[in-house]
Amino acid sequence: MARWGEGNFDNDFALDFLAEVVQNLLEDILFCVGPENHSLFCGETRLMPAIDILVTLGRAYPYIVGVKLSDQPINEWKKTYLRMFEERSDMDDEDQARRTIIAETFSNLEELVSKFKEGNTWL
Repeated sequence: MARWGEGNFDNDFALDFLAEVVQNLLEDILFCVGPENHSLFCGETRLMPAIDILVTLGRAYPYIVGVKLSDQPINEWKKTYLRMFEERSDMDDEDQARRTIIAETFSNLEELVSKFKEGNTWL
C-alpha cells in the first residue's frame, strides 16, 4: 500500500474505497433516472440524496468525483427528473420550494464537474 501523505485518503486502498463509494452513488443515480424506474420514490429517496452526497464529496475530493462524473450527462439527469417531478407533483407551494432545491442541487453538481473539467480541481 502506497502512502503519499497524512490525509485519510492519502493511500491507495483508502482512495480506492472512496472511488467505490462514488461509483455506487453513480449507479444509484443511473438506476433512478433510467427508463425502467421513473418514480418519485426513487428520486426522492435515492437520486437526490446521492447527488447531494456527491456534491459534498466533490467539494472535498474533486479529483475523485470529477473524474467519475466528467463524462456523465448531468444536465439530462436534471431535465429528466425535474420533468418527472413536475408531472407527478401537485406543484403547490411546498412542491415549488422542493423543485427549487432539486434544481439547485443538480446545478451544484454541474458546477463542480465543470470546474473540474476546467482544471480548477481544488474548489
